Amino acid sequence: KEGLRKRTYSWNVKNNYLIIDQPVGTGYSFTGKLCYPENETAVGEDLYQAVLQFHQLFPNFQKGKFFISGSSYAGHYIPALGHMILKYNPSAKVKINLTSILIGNGWFDPVTQVEYSDYLYQHGFIDDTVKNIYEEYQNTFKRQVAAKNFIGAGYTISSINTTLRRENVGFQVNYENYLYFPNNARRKQNWHEFIQSSEVRKALKVGDLPFQSGDKVFESLSLDLVQSVKP
Repeated sequence: KEGLRKRTYSWNVKNNYLIIDQPVGTGYSFTGKLCYPENETAVGEDLYQAVLQFHQLFPNFQKGKFFISGSSYAGHYIPALGHMILKYNPSAKVKINLTSILIGNGWFDPVTQVEYSDYLYQHGFIDDTVKNIYEEYQNTFKRQVAAKNFIGAGYTISSINTTLRRENVGFQVNYENYLYFPNNARRKQNWHEFIQSSEVRKALKVGDLPFQSGDKVFESLSLDLVQSVKP
């Protein structure tokens, strides 16, 4: 049954749950035209300042354990925030009690994670011919990253995720869970309308701020997307 309903299990039942729209310029967060972050150092600095100010405004949370969690591109920005906390904590008046980080399906190392040819082949989504095409694109991507040709690498991985997928696999196949039926894989998401409803706006105290799609942030961080944060 579709519709809004209360979860049986949720993190906020036993913990304080802080959600930040970031990188700045996504969701209800906003910035100037020339202030969008272009790398994870900038993202980490922005996030650190946001978390620091939260602890300054609500000092009762300063002694509590602080966990950072996220998924997908969080594989880039969570390590960036964690690094900034460890960097500034020793000399900071307000210290953040970083306890742990949690990252689900994180985008850490594109050169490793671009390898979808074997996965798709072994699950019967592509044949030998298409597998070879995928491998050619993957090897091109790796060479471009190694040569620091991040613009070219961005175009290549975009081709892998759009053109190759559309023509040979289909957008309805969910890479993370291929057991999803086609009708469920692209199910309409109503959260976009919900998050902009008058009730939610009032609860979040965002007034008439526009809800940002994140396209400008994506464009600003396009070169960062294909770079690794692997130690």
